[in-house]
Parts: sequence; structure tokens; C-alpha cells
Amino acid sequence: MRPPLTIEPDAAKDAAPRLDALPGWAAAMVDYVETAVKAGEVVSMTSRPRVYTPAEAAERLGLSRATISRRIAAGEITTTKVGNRHRIAYDEVERFWESMTAEIIDFYAGDIAAELDGFADGRVQGRGDRLAAE
Repeated sequence: MRPPLTIEPDAAKDAAPRLDALPGWAAAMVDYVETAVKAGEVVSMTSRPRVYTPAEAAERLGLSRATISRRIAAGEITTTKVGNRHRIAYDEVERFWESMTAEIIDFYAGDIAAELDGFADGRVQGRGDRLAAE
């Protein structure tokens, strides 16, 4: 019996569709099924939601586990409890990343716009301008 085949969502999401060949994840699935059928094995497929522990989500987001725990407690990250443990859905990690990125962009937008205005007006020199003057 062959070991189970696991296809991560990122592999399927990032695959560019091609008309002349299957994406790698689909080819692996076809190969798996063909080999099992030739061996007389029954093939069954299931799917499960991809979930992260708070530590895994923290690593993926570049944050500390404590920060993730605070955000869970504050209701900023939605989780599912498995026993007394939190599990964070893949889509929730992606949603939180997008909202965190939007907050950072909003926070710095005024500074970036002011600096760009300074470049346009000639009030601020870029790195290249400073090096040429030296």
C-alpha cells in the first residue's frame, strides 16, 4: 500500500494553468491513482481544511506566538477549539495577513506621500543625487 498523497493548497493555488501539460500537483495525483489501480488497490480521496496552531501561524506571519495569542484573545483572529487548543484556518491566516498589511500601508501612507511630494518638488534628494554630489 502506498503512503497517502498530500497536496498543499499553495501548490494548487500557485500553479499556472497550461493546456499542454498538467500542473505538477495534478500529475502527481494522476500518477498516484494509476499506480494504485495497477496494483489492484482501492483509491479513495478526502480533503480536510488546512489549519495552523498558533505557533505555526506566528511563524508564517513573522510574529511571535504571544502576539498571535493576544490577537486571538482580542477577537482579531478567529479560531476553532480542538479540546482546549486553538486551531486557525488557512483562510483566516491569509485574511489576517491582508488586514495587517493594509494597516501598515495606511499607517505609513501619509509619510510616503509627503516624501514623494518632496522628491517631485526637488526639496528632497534621493540616494543617487547625494552620491553624485559627493
